[in-house]
Amino acid sequence: MGLGALTDGLAPTPPMGWNSWNRFGPFVSDQLVRETADALIESGMRDVGYRYVVVDDAWEGSLRSDDGNLEPNLWRFPNMHGLAAYLHSRELRYGLYTCAGDRTCQGYPGSRSREFVDARRFASWDVDFMKIDWCHSSGLDARTAYATWSEAIRATRRPMVLSICEWGRNRPWEWAGSVGHLWRTSGDIADRWGSVMAILDRQEALAQFAGPDHWNDPDMLEVGNERCDACDPRRARGHRRRSGSPRSSGPAREPRAGRGDLGARAGRRCARCRAAQPRRERRARRGDLGSAGWVTEGHSAAARSLGTTGHRPASRGIRPDACAALGGATEGDARQFRACVRPRRSSRRSRR
Repeated sequence: MGLGALTDGLAPTPPMGWNSWNRFGPFVSDQLVRETADALIESGMRDVGYRYVVVDDAWEGSLRSDDGNLEPNLWRFPNMHGLAAYLHSRELRYGLYTCAGDRTCQGYPGSRSREFVDARRFASWDVDFMKIDWCHSSGLDARTAYATWSEAIRATRRPMVLSICEWGRNRPWEWAGSVGHLWRTSGDIADRWGSVMAILDRQEALAQFAGPDHWNDPDMLEVGNERCDACDPRRARGHRRRSGSPRSSGPAREPRAGRGDLGARAGRRCARCRAAQPRRERRARRGDLGSAGWVTEGHSAAARSLGTTGHRPASRGIRPDACAALGGATEGDARQFRACVRPRRSSRRSRR
């Protein structure tokens, strides 16, 4: 039996935080991570639930140690345990990446056949979240490989969220809930509105597989990245919130990501509502709207959310008079959540 099937309480709501990859790629360092941690606090994102700080690929050194352990690139990460202490002292959680294959996607040592060794290594660094990628995995069976990771993590006796990243190739929604806490449902997201909406559409069909401690993962948020600056950040983030999915931001520490954009990513009122209670992933229903509407209750009436998933960034919010077509949501629901997703009128949108 894997982690998710145990309902272990590590991810009762979709995990939210920051991941280094989409904005910084392989150019990640201890200093960047610490600056990001401080930015999450200063912007208020931590206080509404963005607590995981995940260091993606390229933290590793080029070789394992003589005793077979993963080693960091000491120029960029001189003290992995010290970084964990820094994050934990700020009430944040420490996430780290490795790969199920022979090598990581960036060519660093992978964890094939070393799952128990590497899980112990991560536990010794006080890691709270493990992202396991799928590059260079020829010959591996995904179910078996990730089940091994589940057992390896449990053997450390340290609570660690397991994030499965095999890009949806092996239909993980059918089996990953018994081994991990979240699983990617698609290939990598791109900073284009079409990519964002295509991945969100897939979440609709997979909502039945998700719930507390086992979540569909539609990849990282693109708000603040290049072309998606033309997308309304509140709306992009609002769609992710309403689908009940994990959320990882990218450019939290960037000077260009001003407090307004950071506040949009955080979505204080809506994120508090979402994070307050365990809930099932939302399901889209077709109503008299010309677009899909996400309406699903959490574990109480107060946790209900409502909105539309129009396929253009400038789509309108839901009409209160269409609530009946969306499963009994109230006009109050519509007013509250339309405020979270209504497109902003901004000259930046005219760049498209």
